[in-house]
Amino acid sequence: KEIIPKYCIPDYSKIIMLKHLKNRGFKLACCSNSVKETLHLMLKSAQIFDYFDLIIGNDEVKNSKPHPEIYIKSFEILKIKPSEAIIVEDAPHGIAAAKASGAVVYEVKGVQDVHLSLFKDIL
Repeated sequence: KEIIPKYCIPDYSKIIMLKHLKNRGFKLACCSNSVKETLHLMLKSAQIFDYFDLIIGNDEVKNSKPHPEIYIKSFEILKIKPSEAIIVEDAPHGIAAAKASGAVVYEVKGVQDVHLSLFKDIL
């Protein structure tokens, strides 16, 4: 918790991306293998917490990734079908969970690959 403010700093390209997606009507969720408390601290420190309609940590599901439960739960809460969801993932466990959920999966190597142009085909 002490190092979060040092490493989770605002990245204005991410803020612009999230703002653009929200303005286009997308429902945004963050589904993480981090526990909810830590996840909230990270998102708030990065100044992106308020862009998400839903935030779920691994302590809010019985089965963590690579099980798809966290994504399936998010679909139910957001009232969407898996086929209507796009999941951006970089970790092998997350990619496996995303694919098993039935959603469209955008595989990235890391946070540096997540930017507005990633969504050019749907905007």
